[in-house]
Amino acid sequence: MIIGSLLATMALAPSPALAERAAPHQPATTVGVSAREYDFALYRATVPAGRVTLVLHNFGEDDHDVQVRGPGGYRSATSADIEPEATLRYGVRLRRPGRYLLVCTKPGHLAAGMKATLRVR
Repeated sequence: MIIGSLLATMALAPSPALAERAAPHQPATTVGVSAREYDFALYRATVPAGRVTLVLHNFGEDDHDVQVRGPGGYRSATSADIEPEATLRYGVRLRRPGRYLLVCTKPGHLAAGMKATLRVR
């Protein structure tokens, strides 16, 4: 019984050598985004490459969503609908430096100017 417990403990403890080789976990950069007819406003215009969490709050009267478009034809999946007065956390991985466009894909919203530029360095 003691040997079984010892083996279980050893299996759970990471090897020091393995821990040194593992890449450090980078937390996501958070960007606040306000949405209203027909505008996105970013609380931060530039972020480092990597994981980004968009925290969108809908101050408008219509439902909105967001899609991120970027260099090399990058397109994220479109977020769920954000109802009026609701907040949504939406994660994307932006690996390439460049300019990314946040757009609302609801009919007529992009044509009315509902977009914002996020720069990735």
